[in-house]
Amino acid sequence: MRAAATVATMLAAVLALGTARAPAAGGPPAEIAPASVTERGATIERRVTAPMGWEPGVPIELDVRVTLPEGASVAFEPAGKTLGAFDVRDARVTPAAPGEPARFRVTLVAWEDGELEVPAVTATVALADGTKVPLASPVAAVTIGSLVGEDVPLTELAAGDIRDAIEIDDGRWIWWLAAGLAAAGALGFTWWLMHRGRPVPVEPPLPPHAWAMRELARLASDDLPARGEVDAFFVRLSSIVRTYIEGRFGIAAPDRTTQEFIREASRHPDLSGDHGRALADFLRSADMVKFAAARPAADACGDTLDRMRAFVDATAPREEAAP
Repeated sequence: MRAAATVATMLAAVLALGTARAPAAGGPPAEIAPASVTERGATIERRVTAPMGWEPGVPIELDVRVTLPEGASVAFEPAGKTLGAFDVRDARVTPAAPGEPARFRVTLVAWEDGELEVPAVTATVALADGTKVPLASPVAAVTIGSLVGEDVPLTELAAGDIRDAIEIDDGRWIWWLAAGLAAAGALGFTWWLMHRGRPVPVEPPLPPHAWAMRELARLASDDLPARGEVDAFFVRLSSIVRTYIEGRFGIAAPDRTTQEFIREASRHPDLSGDHGRALADFLRSADMVKFAAARPAADACGDTLDRMRAFVDATAPREEAAP
């Protein structure tokens, strides 16, 4: 708030000083003498006026008029955001009317002082016979005066005219900033003290048979055989079974061929008899699908999945087996 008040006070002082010292009479005229160019019967005329004076930030009106011969038309070059050293604030085109010229009026604003040049505005006249005639308005030189006058040094203005309005920032905001940062740091340190050393909960791994049952249920829900993806179904099913065997019985199933795995599994007491035969039958049928292009029907795939689910349930540890 203090900074805003100081800026407002300075601006008011500058405007008041500039107004007081601006020449009341004999100063720059409010209008530059009109100038025109004529080509093939078409005349382009330029007029530049400054109703509020030739000062930075004050609107300047540029009026370009084109008088056309019979049956001709004119198109002005579109106005951009700037025209030379001036900002374009408004641009209006008035088409030619009977007895009246076409007009292109632009409001310009200069932010610099000194000698500036209003560039030419271009237009294209289409004559009645189709000939295109380019026209450019004459360039205008204008003098933009300083708001405070050329005879007033800025050091004198700052040290004399507004000396009593200047306030020095006492830097009190720095202490508020430091207090806020200290409070944020204290909160962060308190949070760290409350949470340090707290063990991160880790989900215990599933037993092999529980993991296998979960994966078999996911495989069943994907319903790959119904979508014609029999190969993918048997690849996933055999991977689930082999991973379960490795975790449950300590046999490196994924790294062995089917025959090597069957021989190794048959030596385990829990995989002898019916369990071993069911496992061997499944692995051979899976190989037929993967390597011999066998294509069991969807219901046959479902039966195979049910047999493997029963196999996992039957070979799970009795104290951990699901009901």
